[in-house]
Amino acid sequence: MFRSFRLKIALSSMLFTVLLLVSFSIFLLRMVYRVGLERTDNELNSVARREIGRTRNRLHMEQLSSKFDEINIESPEKGFVCRVMDIEGEIVSMSGNWPTGYDGSGILNESLVTLVERVPPSGGQPGSPPGSERGFRHPPPVSESVFETLGNVRMVAVCNPEIRMLLGISLGPLNDEVSRLKRNLLLSTPLVLLLMAGGGWMLAGLALRPVKAIAKTARKVTTRSLEERISCARADHEFRDLIKTINDMLARLERGFGQASRFSADAAHELKTPLAILQVELDRGLQQSSDSSEDQRIYTEALEELQRLDGIVHNLLLFSLADAGRMPLNLEPIDWSCQVAMVAEDIGALDPAQRVEVEIQPDIRILGDHGMLAHALQNLVGNAVKYSEGEPPIKIALSEEGARVILSVSNRGVPIPEKDRHKVFERFYRVDRTGGRNIAGTGLGLSLAREIAIAHAGTLELVVSDEKETLFRLSLPSRLPHRNRY
Repeated sequence: MFRSFRLKIALSSMLFTVLLLVSFSIFLLRMVYRVGLERTDNELNSVARREIGRTRNRLHMEQLSSKFDEINIESPEKGFVCRVMDIEGEIVSMSGNWPTGYDGSGILNESLVTLVERVPPSGGQPGSPPGSERGFRHPPPVSESVFETLGNVRMVAVCNPEIRMLLGISLGPLNDEVSRLKRNLLLSTPLVLLLMAGGGWMLAGLALRPVKAIAKTARKVTTRSLEERISCARADHEFRDLIKTINDMLARLERGFGQASRFSADAAHELKTPLAILQVELDRGLQQSSDSSEDQRIYTEALEELQRLDGIVHNLLLFSLADAGRMPLNLEPIDWSCQVAMVAEDIGALDPAQRVEVEIQPDIRILGDHGMLAHALQNLVGNAVKYSEGEPPIKIALSEEGARVILSVSNRGVPIPEKDRHKVFERFYRVDRTGGRNIAGTGLGLSLAREIAIAHAGTLELVVSDEKETLFRLSLPSRLPHRNRY
C-alpha cells in the first residue's frame, strides 16, 4: 500500500479545510438569513405600524388590501398580504392572495395581550376589553408587534383598541439570496479544496526539505565514503537533534569500520610472510622426497592447501583495500578483445571436453589494471566452467555498446535459486547448485570480481539464471574517467 507522509499532510489539511469550510458556510448562511429576516421584520413592522397607527377610519382600513395589491403590482417581489378585522373579529379587508385556512390567531392573541397590559380603559377596571371606552387620545395606542413565519411568508400581528391587523410579506427575495450564496459556496468549495490541497502539498514539501537533505546525504554514505556528514547550518531547530544523532552514528561507524579494515589489511600483510616461508619449506620437502612416496603425497596436498590459503589471504587484502577505498590500480591501455580470447582458449586447453562458443568483437581496448581485470575475468569464466554441465556450451561474448564495453559469460547448469540470487556477490557465500558434485571454492571469486569492476567504474550483475542458462554481464567504460573513484 502506498504511504506518503507528504500526502498525509496534504489530505489532513484538506480535511481540516473541509470541516472549517462547512462550519463557516453553515454559520454564514444562518447569519445571512438572520440578518435578512431582521431586515424583513423591520420593513414589515414599519409598514404595519404606520398604517394602523395613522387613523381609525374604517374606510381607510377597508382600502388597505387594495393599497397593498397595488404595491405588489409595482414590486412583485414584495408579495404583501393583508387581513384587517374590527374589534368584534369581523373581517374589514383581506387580500385576494391571503393564505387559505390561516387566521393568525396565535400571534394576534399575543399582540392583544401586550395591548391590554399597556392601555387599560379610561375609568374602567383593569382587564376590561379594549375599546369599551372611547376616551383615548390620537393617534391610538398600538400593541407590540408579534412575528411568525408561514411557509414562504413572514407575518406580523399588530393591534390598536379598534383594529386587528395581520400583514405578511414574501420571504422569496431573502430565500433567493440565501440560495445564491449557498450555490456560490458550493461552486467555490472544490476550488478552495484544490488550493488547500496544493498549498498543503507545497508546505509539506518545504517542511520535509531537511528530511530530503538527510536522505540525500545518507544515500552517499557507503563503506568508501563514511566521512560524509549532514550539514545542520540551515536546519530548523526541530531537526538539529536528529541530524546531530545521525552524524554521531556515522562517526562511530567510520571509526569502527576503519579499525576493521585496518585489522584485515594488517592481518593479511602479517600472514603473507609466514605463508611464503611455509611454501618455500614445502617446496624443499617436496623436492627432497622420493617419487610416489607417502611424503611426496603429503607435501603435494599441503602445498595445494597452502596455495589456496595464500589466494584467500591475497583476496582478503584486496577486499580490505577496496573497503577503505584504496584499491591500487595501475592503469594502462589493454587489448580487452585479445585478453578475453586468450582466456577462452585456456578453457579448451585445460579441459578439451568443455565446449566454448566465442563471439568477440575485435580491437576493443580499455584503460585499466591488467592484473586486476585478468583476475576478475578468470574468476568469472572459472565460475562458469565449474558449474557448467556441458550442453549447451559455455558462451563468451564481447561487444562495444556506445561508451560501454559489455562482456557476457553464460553456462547451462543447475539454476541459482531465486532466494539466493541477491546473495551471489556476498563474500564467502556459496550457492548450493552443484548437483551433488564436490566443487572447490571459497565464495570470494564473484565478490572480488565485482569489487574490481566497481574500481574500474563498471558493474557486474547476474542477468538471468534458469533452466536454459545462467548469465553474468560485466560492463566497463571504454575509457576510465580521469578521476578514479578509488
